[in-house]
Amino acid sequence: CHKYTAIIDALRRGSETALGEVIVSAGAINTPQLLMLSGVGPKQHLNSLNIPVVLDLPVGQHYMNHPNTPIIAQLKPQYLYLANKIPQFNIDELDQLYYKHDGPLANIVTLVLYLNTLLNRDNEWPNVMLEFGHISSVIYITIGLVRFKSYGSIRLQSTDPLLPPLIDPNWYSQPIDRENMLDAVTMVVPTVRTNSICMNALRD
Repeated sequence: CHKYTAIIDALRRGSETALGEVIVSAGAINTPQLLMLSGVGPKQHLNSLNIPVVLDLPVGQHYMNHPNTPIIAQLKPQYLYLANKIPQFNIDELDQLYYKHDGPLANIVTLVLYLNTLLNRDNEWPNVMLEFGHISSVIYITIGLVRFKSYGSIRLQSTDPLLPPLIDPNWYSQPIDRENMLDAVTMVVPTVRTNSICMNALRD
């Protein structure tokens, strides 16, 4: 309880003092936010918010997040018997999951595959991940680049620590990322359209 009280007090006062080293571990988004609020970050950006600069470092300037493209298909009516009940995440379903290892929450199936696009020459290090799953009568495939060149940035929108930072993922700023995603989608979509259990209509 003392640790949480200290955090609340720090937010109320706007600052906190440590006697030794401080490990900042708040994730890929909030860690740069905390560093910049503390004066560690790009000098020009900190000056624009009147934050005293402690260290001029490129904090938040190399934010990377995987670009994804969702492909969604519907089961044909004759195959609806394969569909699972939509989970409600209620007490009864949680009881079934944890004590009986059964129920809708125990039947969420996910399959992950990796593949190479034509531009990826390293066959032992795929650059695309496919995540397959289904909820009720909907089948989804998430196409994600696991190796990419584009990166974005994280900036403060205010000196208020309770306000979320500004996130610019800058996806596909590098042409090779666009080409790799297009190549992956081109490989996956025909597979979905020509299989026997899904309708031809696709939503992306």
